Amino acid sequence: DRVTALEMSPLDDQFLAGSEEAVRLWDLRSPNCQGAVSIIGRPAIAFDPSGLVFAVALGCTLRLYDVKIFDQGPFDTAMIGQSLNLNTASIVATQLEFSSDGKNILVTTAADAHYIVDSYNPSSTRFRLVGHYSYGNEVFQSGGEACWTPDGKFVVSGSRDGSIYVWDIAKAMADQAAGLLKPYKVLKAHGTPSHIVAFNPKFLMMVSGSTEL
Repeated sequence: DRVTALEMSPLDDQFLAGSEEAVRLWDLRSPNCQGAVSIIGRPAIAFDPSGLVFAVALGCTLRLYDVKIFDQGPFDTAMIGQSLNLNTASIVATQLEFSSDGKNILVTTAADAHYIVDSYNPSSTRFRLVGHYSYGNEVFQSGGEACWTPDGKFVVSGSRDGSIYVWDIAKAMADQAAGLLKPYKVLKAHGTPSHIVAFNPKFLMMVSGSTEL
């Protein structure tokens, strides 16, 4: 049962491990699995900043679980992009990440769009982030194609053209915008596809990865 996703709890020593058969909750203080959610497919997983809720995405389906009673099933389920009248069958999540305030979820894909979902009302997809270039038929998917900045104001993404694309989520929220959102800025970074981006929140440093860092 090959592990395809790992996520540490921000609250304690628990962590999630996802495979194509189950998402399991483990505790570093115990040799035994704390419980599992059965699935079919490759999951994207994330804890919210409080560590009390975790999200699981399979394709375009997003499920939210209470850590304490996750074995009872999700407390909310939604289709990513449905509120924007999109063809949800074409959406395949590769990574999930909650914003620093826990109010929104970034749904990353390897296609030509990422999504911002309201974590308190997951049936509402607030934004479809476009303007970058999809990875096409490339086999490699990092699961880290996009991420939040530590302050939760921007989303940054890699792209097939090697550039780093930046969307101003805070401004779009303040303007009460919705739907399609184009990049605020484009940074020239690599000569080959930029597959992964990540932040060090302590030092406010961003790293991007292609064939080199």
